[in-house]
Amino acid sequence: AEVRLFLEQLELEKSGQRLLVKQVAEPLVLSGDALRVPELPLEARLSTGLKAKLFAGGTIDNLSTKPTFDLAVQLEPVDLSALGMDLPQIDRAEGLVTAQLRRGGPLSEPTLNGGLSLERGALRIRGFPLPIENILVKVLVSPGEIQVVQAEAQVGSTGSVSLQAHIPVHGFEITGA
Repeated sequence: AEVRLFLEQLELEKSGQRLLVKQVAEPLVLSGDALRVPELPLEARLSTGLKAKLFAGGTIDNLSTKPTFDLAVQLEPVDLSALGMDLPQIDRAEGLVTAQLRRGGPLSEPTLNGGLSLERGALRIRGFPLPIENILVKVLVSPGEIQVVQAEAQVGSTGSVSLQAHIPVHGFEITGA
């Protein structure tokens, strides 16, 4: 047997958090012991006012025994210049954020792969006397580790900050730092 579900629109809201799924051209398909989720266009808005567009989809196999996931979510590139309008403590923000994350494996042993980057970033924070500019951040997520490959910025006209880090993880839990 096969079940096909077409989504025209779905809106979920709780405690000021909102998730909107726009119309999807392809159906969600439940067939045999698997669920196939086509690429879903999502709009998320947090209670803080931050908003983003995402795309998510993938498959879940072995639904009746030991569900195994292969799901991905990708953030549509976010231009931070609108951030100052949404957060009162930010006077100015610039830069482009991109991110993607893939969740695999069974429920008992989830695996994560993906990354996040911020390029050409700048911040002016209300109450902080110096601008933070030339921000560059690259984070990689892999099974067992979150790695800050590069994080650097210029603070004021003469200061700079840089960081690299490895954070061990098991599934969704940080196991050390």
